[in-house]
Amino acid sequence: MLFAALLGLAAPAGQAVPGMPGELRAEQSRAEGLARTAAQLLRAGRTNESLPYLRKLLELQPHNDNARYALALALLFPPQAPDSDPGGLSRARLLESARLLSECLERARGVSETGAFVAGRMFYLGLAHWWLGNPDQALGLFEQSYQADPARLDALYNRFAIYEELGRETEAAVELKRLDRLSETGQ
Repeated sequence: MLFAALLGLAAPAGQAVPGMPGELRAEQSRAEGLARTAAQLLRAGRTNESLPYLRKLLELQPHNDNARYALALALLFPPQAPDSDPGGLSRARLLESARLLSECLERARGVSETGAFVAGRMFYLGLAHWWLGNPDQALGLFEQSYQADPARLDALYNRFAIYEELGRETEAAVELKRLDRLSETGQ
């Protein structure tokens, strides 16, 4: 499940620092409640309903990168429930998701430049740019995603798909050969 890794959006209950003022304890408790509700909604595929909870959680905890990432993905992926947004992915949703994912990457700079953590954020930012009609930015982000985590063969496949979509057959063939070579070596 896409959101499975994001369901720990706030610190576990009861993690208050001894001597923490009551106001801070109440704010932490509220954040935990918002995170639990958002996680339940995400688990149920009700992404639109999770948005206000994730936005409020991020407002209360502006440094919570898990909340920022969960909100970005909830905006990026259409809801699975019958109450889904008939407009699908609006440009505003895609732009907000791209902004949040860019913030995630900026916050990670200097902390982690490689690995699944950064690669995932680059991959989804690449999707947002692709869907926004920015294929060249998407191509670069998918390459960076793969370079950060060579297990992200889906990033290379997306590069192939973009080149195909653009009618750039030579580049598409290069990406397909690259994918074939990597799948033969078991990477």
